Amino acid sequence: MRTSMPSNFQIFDYWKDKELEKHFPVILDWGEPCCWACNKPIKVETQQLLDKCDFKEIWNRTSGYLERCHIIAKALGGTYEPENLFLMCPDCHIESPDISDKQVFFNWIKKQRRDCIMGYNVRKLKEELYKCCEIHNVDVEEFSKFVCNSDQNLIINKINTHGFKYSDSTILYAWMSEYLNSRNEVCNT
Repeated sequence: MRTSMPSNFQIFDYWKDKELEKHFPVILDWGEPCCWACNKPIKVETQQLLDKCDFKEIWNRTSGYLERCHIIAKALGGTYEPENLFLMCPDCHIESPDISDKQVFFNWIKKQRRDCIMGYNVRKLKEELYKCCEIHNVDVEEFSKFVCNSDQNLIINKINTHGFKYSDSTILYAWMSEYLNSRNEVCNT
């Protein structure tokens, strides 16, 4: 039994050709690492590494971005073997179930993938959208059209997260602020 944690590459190497079920691969793209739960991309590789197909270096560079998460929790008898570890972003790692049944864990992974698009939890974001619109007495469809028809960089350039990633809520409320300002400008003209 292994007593130390394997590298991200060793975990990748074990799972690279595995499926959770038929036509449901664990890893979507060997050369473009992402969270194995929500599919949030992890930008660590360089084109030079891809050209050389140096997957060991690519996946070892995900350390610090993708966390090594137990499928069966260590406290419940799980091991440090690659077959009991999954690579996930910190958000998914926190949300993942601590259980002793790997099928429950894999079902949770499948649910995460259904709920998320490129790392954004669509279900949670939708709930947040409705709450935000309700608080500000704004029509959801009207607000959604405003967001879709606006320059995405407009918002990104106006928010500061002190070096951390933008949360879904931060972006949503920044858009709402921009929407309310544009609505006020129309009313004041």
